[in-house]
Amino acid sequence: MVINQPGYHFAITLGKVERTVKLPLRTRLNEYPVEDEFAACCSGGFHYEEQFLGILDIGKLVINRSLSDVAADAGQPGEERQ
Repeated sequence: MVINQPGYHFAITLGKVERTVKLPLRTRLNEYPVEDEFAACCSGGFHYEEQFLGILDIGKLVINRSLSDVAADAGQPGEERQ
């Protein structure tokens, strides 16, 4: 996914892409623990089937220095890195 905001142009590699899913706004959870490096950048989310789909807040992502200063190693695909 490519993010293009004033002063920022970058891409995020998604682990999985879903088809279009309709999530009723009334079912949004604003307080739900997200257990990964994007937890500080999530603004709630939705339960869908057996999973929780977090809403990634791009504004929070671009000001998070620990995530915004990360670059991929062009030498090896991510799955092969140890």
